[in-house]
Amino acid sequence: MYRMGSAVCGLALLAACATESEVFKHNMMLGKHWFDNGRFTESMKNYTLALEEEPEYYPALLGLACAAAEQSHVLYGQAEDALVVNKRDLGLRVLRDADRHADLANRSFARCFRMRDDSATSANFALFLYKRATSIRNLPYPASEEIPEEYRGTEQEKRWKAGLQQRHRELDEAIRQFEIVLKDDAGGLGTAEHVRQCKTHHAHRYLGLALFLRSDWDKRDGDSGRQHLMAFLAYVQYVREYVIARWPVREEPDKLRKEREMKRLDVDLGEMRALIRERLKVLTEYEGVLREGRKQPALTAEQRQKRLGAVAVEIEAISALVREFEKVTTPSPAAPKEQGRR
Repeated sequence: MYRMGSAVCGLALLAACATESEVFKHNMMLGKHWFDNGRFTESMKNYTLALEEEPEYYPALLGLACAAAEQSHVLYGQAEDALVVNKRDLGLRVLRDADRHADLANRSFARCFRMRDDSATSANFALFLYKRATSIRNLPYPASEEIPEEYRGTEQEKRWKAGLQQRHRELDEAIRQFEIVLKDDAGGLGTAEHVRQCKTHHAHRYLGLALFLRSDWDKRDGDSGRQHLMAFLAYVQYVREYVIARWPVREEPDKLRKEREMKRLDVDLGEMRALIRERLKVLTEYEGVLREGRKQPALTAEQRQKRLGAVAVEIEAISALVREFEKVTTPSPAAPKEQGRR
């Protein structure tokens, strides 16, 4: 999966000026190296060492925030795995460690905002919140809106509801931050001009998916989400066509790099297609709920007909979006790995 932090952390190396010590530059380089290879604990150590030498160095602080954020996601998964198999002590210990890493990420991002309130900070903070709010796991927050029957009337029900509320708040904030990143984006989403000028294509991807998940009909989330996903699709299609037609292949390593890039793009498309199809399935089920009058709280007859009309339009639009994705490449046989709730 694309990590915004990886791209931003790369700027850290370019920003390290010649006056910094060799040890400092070495720690910055290792921080990015470990992050790019999924070794987030090691990455945190090197960025922390860099900050000990230059406490106000923004790229090092942002690198630490991104690494701590990624490690928290890993630890929440490990904690849930342990708890599921009744390894309670281990699971709770790892959960506390996950919470510490998430707290470090939040505090580091807060410092980044105070130092440099820009799109780099917003993009990476938004991605951190997006992953927490769309996780298919029950940690850090419940994944299902339905409260387990055995929890009803207990303290666990209160905690479940509180967790869901926090998940929703973080999703709202992720959307707000992605919108900040894209506030100066070129108009004409999905056009050739936009593809050439936009510097934040992946923000369109995650914002579109986040809007789909929130699905606020009054805010027209579905319509906005489709536009952002179409913008991302246009970008991937442009890159894919470039790789096929213009990627220089002079030696065997060039050929291997081209194959890896094609595979990455096709995986991206496969994951997106699977999530959009899931969105279509959810809408179809919701249409059935509305037709049967099972929507809670109940809608008036007029509200129900208006909502049914909106859902029908959305279903047709999503079906068209699925067809657009299928035009680009054939479905990937691999199971989707995109971070996000189904």
